[in-house]
Amino acid sequence: MAVRLHDCSATVFGPRVHSWQCNRHGVIERDGKWYCRQHDPEAIKNRRDESNQQWRNKQRRDDAIETEGKRLARRLGLKATTYWHHGSTLSKSGPSRALVIDFDELAKWAENHKRLSEVE
Repeated sequence: MAVRLHDCSATVFGPRVHSWQCNRHGVIERDGKWYCRQHDPEAIKNRRDESNQQWRNKQRRDDAIETEGKRLARRLGLKATTYWHHGSTLSKSGPSRALVIDFDELAKWAENHKRLSEVE
């Protein structure tokens, strides 16, 4: 008896407006449709959930670092500003954050700190 092969039911979208049916064999049946391992709706959901969890964890870490950086800056009497950066370009929005302390302000703080330590 021959094994019946099923085609994957997923539609694949090309770089422009073209689309076609996935040309792999379906190995997983969901709701009466066959899917390859890549296009299995459960696998897609699991990959998306994992990616979202990694993003949430990164945001929590970034938030904690930013909060601690601002707390330390306040403790030193410095103004800290959060910028977002795309590579080396800073802006008010972007994929990654950077806590920035103005160099002149930091130099004034260091000079003041130096004078205070000389007095002691």
